[in-house]
Amino acid sequence: MSMHLPSDDPVSERNATRPWLARLLWMWTGLALITFLVMLTHRSDVPRLWGRYSLSVGLILAALLAAVIAGAVISYQLRQPSRQAQVVRFLTQLRMRRWFTPVALAITGLLLAGLWVFFLGNHLLTYAALRLFLAATLILGALALLFGGNGETRTWTKLPIIGSLVLLLAVLGWGTLATYPAMYNSDEAFVFSMARNLLETGHTNPTIYRHSYPQNFGWAGVWTQLMAAWLALSGYSFTAGRAFIYVAGWVALVLLAYTTRRLYDSPTAWLVLLLGAAAVLRLGYIRPDMLVTTYLALALFFFSLGQQTRRWWPHLLTGLAAGFCVDAAPLGYNLGLGFALFYLAEYIQHWRRERRIVWIPFWALVVGGSIGLGLYLLLRHGTTFPAGGTETMLGEHLSAIPRRLADGTWLQVIQEFIFTSVTGVPALCLGAVLGIGTALLVRSQADRLLLTLAATWLAAVALTYHYFPPFYLLHGLPVLILLAARGFTRGLSALIGASGAATDHPMPILCCSVLLTVWIVADVLALSRQTTLQDIVLLGDEIGDILPENAVIVASEPYYFGLLDHPAFVGGAIEGMLTTWHNLSAYEAWETISPDAIIFNETWPEPPRTNGLLDYLATHGYTLLRHYQTASYGRVELWVREVQSGMIPDGTLARH
Repeated sequence: MSMHLPSDDPVSERNATRPWLARLLWMWTGLALITFLVMLTHRSDVPRLWGRYSLSVGLILAALLAAVIAGAVISYQLRQPSRQAQVVRFLTQLRMRRWFTPVALAITGLLLAGLWVFFLGNHLLTYAALRLFLAATLILGALALLFGGNGETRTWTKLPIIGSLVLLLAVLGWGTLATYPAMYNSDEAFVFSMARNLLETGHTNPTIYRHSYPQNFGWAGVWTQLMAAWLALSGYSFTAGRAFIYVAGWVALVLLAYTTRRLYDSPTAWLVLLLGAAAVLRLGYIRPDMLVTTYLALALFFFSLGQQTRRWWPHLLTGLAAGFCVDAAPLGYNLGLGFALFYLAEYIQHWRRERRIVWIPFWALVVGGSIGLGLYLLLRHGTTFPAGGTETMLGEHLSAIPRRLADGTWLQVIQEFIFTSVTGVPALCLGAVLGIGTALLVRSQADRLLLTLAATWLAAVALTYHYFPPFYLLHGLPVLILLAARGFTRGLSALIGASGAATDHPMPILCCSVLLTVWIVADVLALSRQTTLQDIVLLGDEIGDILPENAVIVASEPYYFGLLDHPAFVGGAIEGMLTTWHNLSAYEAWETISPDAIIFNETWPEPPRTNGLLDYLATHGYTLLRHYQTASYGRVELWVREVQSGMIPDGTLARH
């Protein structure tokens, strides 16, 4: 792929003549103002100022306000090209030094890594926003020092360097499948057991909750069949399940890279791979959400193919892939709706220009979307849902829209969306903000599509979701990735002051890629210090050596991956499901399950020790066989119904 920064629109022409430093300072001042406003919402545990802020937060607020004022004043002063010329002359002298570029990159990388690993944290949105602003300051400052206002043309073909950075992140992700990100407590075992059960019995119910779910649980489709086929080749393990999701993510990234090269340019395509690698690494849970990313990437790929070939059939396939997003997420309809709204807007413009009712791309998309949705419904045929469960989810969400608008729930969901984006994929979040600004300014056809998809997705999230966990980012991840890569490359073009489509500026892209890679790796190191539940998987394996293979074991869901050779494993949430969905008492629920062993945890999540459960344990004479101390769950106790030969109990049942 060739390397050149694009400048084939009026925005680049204006950037070539305006003072670049003033523009950069205005951008930075805007970011500082946004951060200041976010920090105003902070509430300290021990307030000293105005009954709300601690002394340290007060100093931060004062520093941010001073930065906003100073940035505005200096930006105004630098409107005069003569004043900016003095700064440019100084920077030119520095750039002539051979040591300046590597030293500037090294210092910025160290500061960025230190900021991300040791400073503040992700537990509050205010601190996360402040840390994101400081990271943006370091990156923008370094690139401005190195390349600001430098519109000279240089040719450089060492593309393997950027490819090596992408490969580094890909290998990092593959090597940490079993430990990063931290296991999502119940969902990963739930989904894994569905695919395993489909492979072993032909049914799709989650085996860890088989007492409460029907045999053909309806949250299944092609994604379940694909995962089952993968497990048939790889064998059963937590790492194998994560690997399936990881490969699906990289299939999406390759499709997005080809799409980006068609819609924009090669540098943006490289950044798509770099930024996407971080997101796939961060959100690689064993859930079907990554398949939504793959389907959406496929839809965008066919859209770009239709733009390039001017044929009708890629638009048909665009609709099919967009409609099929519901296969992996029941609320994936919003992605198909986004494409439909964009094509409808283009159709209206076409009709106004040519006064012709027939516009093949629009009708091809509609037919393709109908086929995709129809395939999903066909694959769902014969499956069932628990009464009052997922079967009515879509209707319940849609009917709840007026209530959520009235009580302000939608604002809370948007806040959770922002918090998840800022803390989960910070580099992607910063780039997406720049990309939205770029799309609003340039408004090419591809930009308009991305904006429409982003707006539809966010509206659906706010109005139909009642919470926003990290993996929901995957539903619109290709849009975020394309916006972020677009924002960084166009931002670099504006920073350099480049014009002319043939201008080749690879070094800014390379240096930006290096800093982003450092940032991503530092983020991985910071988040990997959180609990991974890997000790629970190992403990499950140790407990499995004690208990018979056919023993019915009830425990928190992560133990499942250490007890894969015990097919009668039951998830700890089973009592609540039986009492809620089947109107059983807690005692009756445990009579239905009839466990041979129960694993209790000191801390959440643990099977609740309800009175019904305690009565059941006492009635059937369960014995404390082993106790362990873990980092994830504190004290762990193993209770068994029957002490077999060779088992030495640690104690007896005590009601508490």
